[in-house]
Amino acid sequence: MFYGFKKSTGKCVWSIDVKPTQPDGVVILESEIDYDIGKVCLGGTEDAPTIDAVIMSEEEKLANEKSKRDYLLNIATAKVGVLADVVEFANTEESEANLEQWRKYRVELYRLDFTDLDNIKWPTEPAAY
Repeated sequence: MFYGFKKSTGKCVWSIDVKPTQPDGVVILESEIDYDIGKVCLGGTEDAPTIDAVIMSEEEKLANEKSKRDYLLNIATAKVGVLADVVEFANTEESEANLEQWRKYRVELYRLDFTDLDNIKWPTEPAAY
């Protein structure tokens, strides 16, 4: 995706799939990331321009982090379900240990502290089973 930034304001004014000709007063940058043009701006230097980080409000950051947590909780819940079946029908010490690790991980995700959005301590996902 190609993004056009006004040199005078640093604001992104358009995005397009095909590299356009460079209009006067516009910097064109390419990215594999599909940004919301209202949430990015021109960064870097004149010689080496960059797309600055996505600008999010605190509410958007919180929603984004909670969405990530919910996604990881869904994965953990699915793994706990399968491992519970394994323990019930083909019990081994290894399967019991894996089940316990995934359950603890799921609880840690559930109890995540979102009061400091820049320093969330994400739990480590257990090893694959």
